Amino acid sequence: MVIPGPESPGDTIDIFLQPLIDELSELWNIGVVTFDASISQHFTLRAALLWTINDFPAYANLSGWSTKGKLACPCCNKDTLSMRLQNGGKECYMCHRRFLPLDHKWRANKNLFDGKAEKRLPPKSFSGKDILSQVQDLEDIILSRDITKKTRLYHEKRGDNWNKKSKTKDNLKTRLDLQLLNIRPELHPIDIGGVLQIPVAPYMLSSDEKKQLCLFLKQLKMPEGFCSNLAPCINVDDKKFSGLKSHDCHILLEYLIPLATRGLTLEPIYEALVELSMFFSKLCSKSLKMEDLKQLETQIPITLSTEAILGGPVQYRWMYPIEQYMGTLKSYVRNQSHPEASIVESYLTNECISLCSRYFDTSDCGLTENKTSLSIFLSIEDLSGGVGINLDRVDRKLARIYVLKNCEEVEPFYNEYLQKRISSGMVLSEEEWDTQYINWFKTKVEELYREEKSQRMEDLLSLARGPLEYAKTLVCCKVNGYKFNTEEHDEGLTTQNSDIYVVGNNGIKTIDYYGVLTHIIELQYLGGNRIVLFKCRWFDVETERGIKEDKYGFVSINCQRMLKSNEPFVLATQAKQVFYVKDNTSKGWHIVTKTNPRYSYL
Repeated sequence: MVIPGPESPGDTIDIFLQPLIDELSELWNIGVVTFDASISQHFTLRAALLWTINDFPAYANLSGWSTKGKLACPCCNKDTLSMRLQNGGKECYMCHRRFLPLDHKWRANKNLFDGKAEKRLPPKSFSGKDILSQVQDLEDIILSRDITKKTRLYHEKRGDNWNKKSKTKDNLKTRLDLQLLNIRPELHPIDIGGVLQIPVAPYMLSSDEKKQLCLFLKQLKMPEGFCSNLAPCINVDDKKFSGLKSHDCHILLEYLIPLATRGLTLEPIYEALVELSMFFSKLCSKSLKMEDLKQLETQIPITLSTEAILGGPVQYRWMYPIEQYMGTLKSYVRNQSHPEASIVESYLTNECISLCSRYFDTSDCGLTENKTSLSIFLSIEDLSGGVGINLDRVDRKLARIYVLKNCEEVEPFYNEYLQKRISSGMVLSEEEWDTQYINWFKTKVEELYREEKSQRMEDLLSLARGPLEYAKTLVCCKVNGYKFNTEEHDEGLTTQNSDIYVVGNNGIKTIDYYGVLTHIIELQYLGGNRIVLFKCRWFDVETERGIKEDKYGFVSINCQRMLKSNEPFVLATQAKQVFYVKDNTSKGWHIVTKTNPRYSYL
């Protein structure tokens, strides 16, 4: 176990990795004879290392290419273009326009950049053979933490950054360097009475704006598992962030920064932030399309899109699964004097238990098997403990008619009823038609049941007779990979899991209906069948005064306007989760942010 710290090996980690390299070479070149139990034969197993998971500083230790200095980019290699700033004394990496297509309009644009047209080609891609040829003469060098024993390399003569061992601030020296480079003239120092003054950059926030930004993030409530609680990490008085985890930074970049800076920055600055956020949001999605990656590569020409094309979605290549598993291993430690032994013992115990459990009867796994033939009864939800209630007549009728209209197996009956309704020529209110449909469907199923006493007809009869007056109300439900709480239950939590949306049709087009979950109700039917319904308060999404969408694709809803509807219920299986964020530009409006399923194993 290599623990980071002052005594960590640094670039001498090559010595620790040598046994691993030898074994990988053996696995690839020679292979290992392995027994295949499925066909009772031996075969030669070969293996290859596809990639490593590490941050950028560790990249330097593992690869040997220093990520500092004038050749800091391992991908550009010797073709990295950099310059040392005369005043700031920092390495500066410029000339990014060379990555653009040769006919791109920005290549010829002098005014927006350094006053020069860019005609250089992008750096060439180095193959594995090219890298091996560069490091052939490094085979016999000595790696050591002792400087007197370590082999000294002269990188100026070699022209590379192999085995090579300052913070940027917006100060006067930086501005003087901008003046020397002839870029960003609006940021050049101004001589006022013999004293050089630094103009305020357009992306800078005032003290009040910084406080507003911090207050926005501190008061923000997100769904459970979406992000950690940011409130303890934000000091509103000092206007500083501290203690953020790497996943929190990803959430800030992909979702929250465009929402938090809305109305605080100039339009060009905000547009750049939104585009950057959308870039990383698409890049870090669970599924990627090749055409989307090609488009991303043209929009922001950096190597991340190329890496995704070669290695696939980042969820298989980043550190989060490793960090989560490291947390599991740390929980195994019982003896602080021998942490490795504790981890090994607990790991072996867990492996043995997992192996033995495969031979147990898994029919009783804590879930009651439902043998019903109707899909509306088949859904399995992870429910909290419920409290018995008596449904009032109105809610019971509304729930009953909604279930009948949204059951797949009942749809043929409903279509038949609609034909009779049209041919009758009667003029009734929608409520009266619903009452007639309930009675008609019950009579129809009872007649069919007398002719055919099958499991399907028993379930249809149970559904036709309607829910019992007795029901259960709950505060929590996990379904569709989401965890939902009622609005009242969310009030005492630092998370918000009560905001939902469903896809519906208003008779003209398909739209998303947004609302707040007020009650989780478990309906009880004869035969032990049950259906979980969400009772919601819906926002107006059918008028311009209730919903709007800006040019960036952000959907905002007016939480003060409610939808005029007599359908407060939806099936739990129809619901998806969102969370609402205050819109800084419009009072009373909230921006809708959709989330991905988390509890997908349920």
